[in-house]
Amino acid sequence: MLKRVDHIEIAVDNVEAEVAFFKSLGFEELSRSGEAPKLSVQLKLPGENQVMFKIFLTKEGRKPGVDHISFELTEGAATREVMKEKGITFKDEGKFVAKYGHEVSNLVDPNGNKWQFTEILGKK
Repeated sequence: MLKRVDHIEIAVDNVEAEVAFFKSLGFEELSRSGEAPKLSVQLKLPGENQVMFKIFLTKEGRKPGVDHISFELTEGAATREVMKEKGITFKDEGKFVAKYGHEVSNLVDPNGNKWQFTEILGKK
């Protein structure tokens, strides 16, 4: 079952400028990982249950903008099966990301937008 929007990833030409912009809006920096050109910064608004934004450098040949929106889900495998029964096709599914303790599944909608579904399992 879809629970909430988990995070939004945004590709930018200048990570530090974008982070400064988000901070001017009241966002808090949660973490940084990697170094240029693989630097990514996670930010969120103050308070509980806020959506996290992950800012990272645009890959060469791609336009800046929203890379994908991720929804947190529960009962990942069962939820994906219900989606597949409704005609949803996953690009990849059930991939464990050890760094975050998340299992992720990705798909592209009929208009080419990227979506992700994240089940928070905890680090193993």
